[in-house]
Amino acid sequence: MSAGADSGRWADVKERGHYWGMALLVMLYRVFGRWLLYPLVGVVVTYFFLTRRATRRYSALYLRRVLGRRVRLWDVWRHHLAFGASLMDRIAAWMGRITRADVAFEGHFTMLELARSKRGAVLLGAHFGVLEMCRAVVENDKSLKLNVIVHDQNTRKFNRVMARVNRQSQVRVIPVQEITPATAIHLRERLDEGEFVILLADRLPPGNVTRTLSAPFLAPDEGGSLGRSDFTAESSYVAQGSYVAQGCSSVAQGCNSAQGCNSAQGCASDAPDRFVVQWPAGPFWLALMLGAPVYFIAACHTGFGYQATLKLLYEGGKVARREREAKCYALLQDYIQVLEKLCRRHPYQWFNFYDFWGDDAHIGQAGSSKNSNDSITQDSQP
Repeated sequence: MSAGADSGRWADVKERGHYWGMALLVMLYRVFGRWLLYPLVGVVVTYFFLTRRATRRYSALYLRRVLGRRVRLWDVWRHHLAFGASLMDRIAAWMGRITRADVAFEGHFTMLELARSKRGAVLLGAHFGVLEMCRAVVENDKSLKLNVIVHDQNTRKFNRVMARVNRQSQVRVIPVQEITPATAIHLRERLDEGEFVILLADRLPPGNVTRTLSAPFLAPDEGGSLGRSDFTAESSYVAQGSYVAQGCSSVAQGCNSAQGCNSAQGCASDAPDRFVVQWPAGPFWLALMLGAPVYFIAACHTGFGYQATLKLLYEGGKVARREREAKCYALLQDYIQVLEKLCRRHPYQWFNFYDFWGDDAHIGQAGSSKNSNDSITQDSQP
């Protein structure tokens, strides 16, 4: 991500609210319940929707990619409202209001088998849906234990509040600034006890933008209708020429196969550069170094109930050093394929309200940023 896009990094987005605000929300939930509190959450979401122009624009840019059509104001509002509902679900899961019986999760039996055989696994998640629903499954089965790696201060604040709500939690939150050899050794010990390690793999850790992997995300299928003309300078794109993210460890085109890469710098792909994302290398490198099975994990409300997903990405085992980078790209591509399918199936459940694709850099290159934030209709129209 270029320096010009720094203001759009998720770690630089200032959260309004603090520990006591979160604690108050939990207290109100406990007293009044979900349905009486939901209107209040709707008011709060409306306030942020009206006052945060940048999040409206980033939401529209994401929805334009995932929906493949012009984005309406209603789409962006629905996206924000889904985020508010997910917050309620997170609290409910921590408080035990969402139990194993409420979540359709076929992967539960796989996790039980791994735990019984003392063979833990690495679970790669994303800011999709409500991962806490998976925690709800664990809370109702004391034989399963999760170790959650968190980087940002806002997540730590939320977990601090939730730890006070549920002091019997089977979830161990491990705050880290960076993954060190000592961290890896500790996690390996947890895996050998049949425990699970969860890492979110769709955001760059704060302060680290150089250790990245490049691959397209939500690029249109071959023959798709979403073309370059759908992204003009007003939508943060350069109409002519191509853009390659700056400040990355390598310039890669992304992978076109989950079976491996032809080059240590990445795989050839016809995906336009405007769909190429810089992904954090850390979770994928760590997963391979630990040698445990690697799964994709996510959960969300489908409209018909809660559903959790567990997909095998890598069966585990040692990887030779010379093959590690190619395997890392292959693991990333498998991760992206699962995440893309979920986003297209449930487009309003992905919550990265920041400059995920580095769109702001396109504004700087085009020199056309004057009217880019005037309104949501300008942000999303071709």
